[in-house]
Amino acid sequence: MKVTQHHIKSTPSSFFYYIKCFDNVYSKEPVIVTKEKEDDDIAQIFVDMLEADIKDIYTKFKEKKNMVFNKDDKRNFEEAAVCHICKKPFEAGEEKVRDHCHLTGKFRGAAHNCCNINYKDPKFFRVIFHNPSGYDSHLFINQLGKNVVTSTA
Repeated sequence: MKVTQHHIKSTPSSFFYYIKCFDNVYSKEPVIVTKEKEDDDIAQIFVDMLEADIKDIYTKFKEKKNMVFNKDDKRNFEEAAVCHICKKPFEAGEEKVRDHCHLTGKFRGAAHNCCNINYKDPKFFRVIFHNPSGYDSHLFINQLGKNVVTSTA
């Protein structure tokens, strides 16, 4: 066996991400960063930028918003025959309630009272990596692991 190459620890040279909000209330131009200097820590830059964006989202939406309810929403609410959360029909005489997003104020639909009470906004931000089997993906994931802050609250 003849050795033809020697592997030297690599670092990522670039990254791309964008933030997709469930109803497009928060949007941002895609972020593209490419290494400019040899000693740029692209994985740390990625984590720092992502963390700053998440803090910005949290700050923007931390206060619960009052419901926005227009004529179309009123008609949809009155005509609703099933709970938009559990998809089960409303029984005769059963009270429907108006469910809305506490982050945006947007009316979501008619719901059973118990479904509405139990519906919770997530306490996390989902980060999805596309094609993580690529050569450098572990470098980003390792860096994210170093920055994780756990809470007991």
